[in-house]
Amino acid sequence: MMKQLLNFVMLFLVSIGISGCRDNDQHASGPTTSVEKQFRALYKEWKSQSESVKHYSYHEAYVELPAFGSIVALGPDVLPLLKQKLHEDPEDMILAYAVAEIKGWKPEEFEFSTYEEFRDQILARMEKEK
Repeated sequence: MMKQLLNFVMLFLVSIGISGCRDNDQHASGPTTSVEKQFRALYKEWKSQSESVKHYSYHEAYVELPAFGSIVALGPDVLPLLKQKLHEDPEDMILAYAVAEIKGWKPEEFEFSTYEEFRDQILARMEKEK
């Protein structure tokens, strides 16, 4: 119960642009550092939460986790970090759904039969839009 409350509070704070991850040197380091810190913390939390659904074979179990929603709530500023993560860690292909949601892309717009194919198509579309 307490963990759910903390996840809700974190999602709320991220959605209104306040984060416990910010530090006093934010102005010196710029907003990218703040987003990166938030993303790293939320990614770690998402991976932890994913342990509870790892036996499910469908992506909804992963994208419905609170930390995933918090990652999406970071908005367009997190896209370069998601792109980097999708390149570096191919096992995190579910993060392609975060990119699609932030960009407003519908998964039905893509033709894929595996999560790997979806990830690859998301990355290719991101490259095209540079």
